[in-house]
Parts: sequence; C-alpha cells; structure tokens
Amino acid sequence: MTAMMYRLPCTLAFTMLLTVAPSACIPLPIPHRAFTTPKVSGVLKGESGSPVAGMRMAAARRPSAKDCAWSSGAAVTDSTGRFELPEVYVRKRILLVSLFESFGRAWYALCARPADSASTSGQPVITDIDGRVSGDSVDCLLWHWRGSPRLSCNTEHARRIRVDGAWHDDGAGGVYRLIVAVTDTNGRSEYRAIVQWLELDSLGRPAALRASLELPAPAVDLQPAPALTYSAGHWMAVVKSNRPGARGDERFLTFELGAPGEAVRKPNR
Repeated sequence: MTAMMYRLPCTLAFTMLLTVAPSACIPLPIPHRAFTTPKVSGVLKGESGSPVAGMRMAAARRPSAKDCAWSSGAAVTDSTGRFELPEVYVRKRILLVSLFESFGRAWYALCARPADSASTSGQPVITDIDGRVSGDSVDCLLWHWRGSPRLSCNTEHARRIRVDGAWHDDGAGGVYRLIVAVTDTNGRSEYRAIVQWLELDSLGRPAALRASLELPAPAVDLQPAPALTYSAGHWMAVVKSNRPGARGDERFLTFELGAPGEAVRKPNR
C-alpha cells in the first residue's frame, strides 16, 4: 500500500519533468541561464526639467527595496542625467519546463536612490516598467507627490508622462505636464492622474515648477494613455476611468486646464 502511494505521484510527475533519474522519482536539476531584466538606457530629470546626476539607477525583477539593493544591473547617472543598465541573467537549476511565453515583453522595476547613500539598504524610489526583452529606452522623471519622492518613466511604447500645451499667468508662461502614477489604496494598486504647471524661461527651457494638482477623478486606466488635447480654445486633460459608466461602457473624464492650479471638470457628453 505504501509503495503504491508513492509510485502514483512519481508517475504523474514524470510527464512534467525535463529529466528524471531512471530508477527513482528524483528529478535531475538542469543548469539554466534565466533572463532577469533587459538592457535599459535612459535619462533622469527633476521636476524643473534639469538633469539629475549622482543617482544610482537599478533594474530589478520585483519592485522591492531588497531586490533593488542587490540588483547587479545598476549604474550612476552622469552630469546629463544619463545612465546605461546592462542586460542581466542569473544562473539557476530548473526541474520543470516553462510553458509560458512572454511574447517579447518584460515586466520589471526601475529603482533610483542617491549613489552616495551610506548604505545600500536605503529605501529607493521605485516604478514599474512594462518593457521589452530586447531592451528599453526610457525618459524618467524624479518628482514629488503626497509628500514623497516619486519616479515615473516613459518607454518607447508606454507613456505615463505627457508634456504639451501652453498657459499664461501674470507675465509668466509655460506648459502642462500630465503624469500617471501608481498608489496603494487599501492594499490595492491604482493609477492616479496628476497635472503640473511647468514654467519656461525666455529661451523656452523648463525653469521652475509652478503648481501641481491631483485630478479629482477615480483611478484611471493606462490604456489608452491619458492625453493633453486642445479643444474650443482650451487645453484639456483627458483620462479614462477604470470604473465603467452606468451602462457598462467606457468612461472618459475631461478637465479644462487654465492658470497654475486650475483644472475644471467638464460634463461628459
């Protein structure tokens, strides 16, 4: 009876294992070079648009401080805010053949913290990246929201930061910046939309952050990406709510943007 109890699961396991010992239910571990994170090249800027130098950037498999601290794919931003992270593989021993296919996509975390931190265990600023196994080129923004530093990035196929439009106020002027950021709400991750008013200097270069406002809207979807559009003589921020309308249809929210700090919800059509 005991022999039969052990023989049955052993037989079933054979159909899933790549290699097994010929006379016992003991799988032989197979050396394997597992993909962890892709090659990443990018630039890091601050809220005013200036490059951020001396930040340790790292790519990690999971969005945790521990994974960021121990990541071997790390580099420090130079004086122009640029960084290059290598493709990372780890050596493992596997017992099962994976049946999953990523279709060329790579989900990973990008982390930032001052390179001169006394300890690698310091809490980094982390964002999630929906990237590509072949590598990513990213434009990242180090900014503040709800009293904490934040990191947001654009990739070639996923935009979470939009800069467009024009505003004027008491002789000054600039552009709007629309950011989608993840936040934890009652233990659940949700995306919120934030508008920033970026002042430009006489040469049209970013000079200062004049105002920042979280749009009074429920959580938003990333697809389609939030947009800045021009309509009827005004600039609008358009986001898709992740909560459907009364008839279960898609629900888009529109906000008319004005001088720094001004955003007015427009009625749905």
